[in-house]
Amino acid sequence: MAADASKGNLLTLSGNEIDAFLLSRHRSAESLLAAYQLSGDDAYLIEALQKFPQDPAVLLASLRLSGDPAENLKTLEALKLADPGNGLGHCLAARALFDLGRTDEALAELLRMSGKPLDDYMILSCQAVEEAYIAAGFSSLDAKITSLYSATKPSLMKMGSPLVKNLDAMRTAYEASGNQEGVDSIRRIQAEIGARLRSAGSLVDELVGILHEKAALRGLDSPDAADRLNEVEQRKTALTQASWKIPKLMENPAVPESDWVSYFDRVKLFGEKAANNWILERYPE
Repeated sequence: MAADASKGNLLTLSGNEIDAFLLSRHRSAESLLAAYQLSGDDAYLIEALQKFPQDPAVLLASLRLSGDPAENLKTLEALKLADPGNGLGHCLAARALFDLGRTDEALAELLRMSGKPLDDYMILSCQAVEEAYIAAGFSSLDAKITSLYSATKPSLMKMGSPLVKNLDAMRTAYEASGNQEGVDSIRRIQAEIGARLRSAGSLVDELVGILHEKAALRGLDSPDAADRLNEVEQRKTALTQASWKIPKLMENPAVPESDWVSYFDRVKLFGEKAANNWILERYPE
């Protein structure tokens, strides 16, 4: 199953199995979000939003229901109130404000993000999906694999190249006007977004964070900046190589299921990078 999942061949649940899981969990916010992830049916997400309008994970997921930046800003205001310690609401609000051409407000949102982690609630979501598979009779390993490989990160798409370009454009404008303070402020924001994404847990988070780290260093003509850029590139290469090795290792029958159970538990507890390092140390090439 591990090798199949790494190639995109995932288990599915029937409508009856999803309904049984929802009934057993009293249609809680977590179970409705799991049902949405399992089925792709917006009805579950709409129900979750109606029943739990202040749940931060529900609010974040509900952004998928609308592509209107102005409408999403309202949802993001509610998200920031529901989870004020999460910087993701500020970053996504900044993206929406950039889309609306309100660049000064976007920058203010990013400044408010400072010092806060970026949490997309993916681990919480994966746990509920895993429990749905187990409730349907699948093994613990199959449930863990499928829950993680089926997870999506739509909010991260907004944190990638579009936000990098928005911030680069602001920095270029500041440079053209001779506003060095503004230039330095943008670089600090880019560096912090990179650092926050690096600690978010998944490889894709860290790779998007590297885009921001590289942007923060771009145009700096100093040995320190060159060394830092080289270090970032080396980290990117190491992450990419590790991501290629895991699917290959999943095809190795010498790795017992118990180690894969431990691996996927470690992904949730310590992050994908740490879990990859752990299993690759146990089974080096």
